Amino acid sequence: MKKAIYEKDILFDIKENNEPGIAKIEVYPPDNSGSVPVVVRQKSSHDPLEYIMNIINVIQTDFFDRIKTDIVKNGKIHLIKTDDPSIYRIRFSADGKPNAEKTDKIDL
Repeated sequence: MKKAIYEKDILFDIKENNEPGIAKIEVYPPDNSGSVPVVVRQKSSHDPLEYIMNIINVIQTDFFDRIKTDIVKNGKIHLIKTDDPSIYRIRFSADGKPNAEKTDKIDL
């Protein structure tokens, strides 16, 4: 298994109260196609699928802007929720909207 090259807990806006959502991100080396695998792990009670664009925006600003890469075009994003054993692959439509689909494994 590949080792993450960047790991960080992030806060994301949930537009409620003053309590942010929390997730752990793990960024892995680019694969043969040039895609950068990212794993997002839920760390708070807030459903990360509901706030996926907020999480994507934080990851873009915090990591992908540094390497001048667009996460929507070059990221291979997987999401793991604490209350669901499924792994979700986040894909983006042509207009940039995220779609979550269940998968059996994380594709690094």
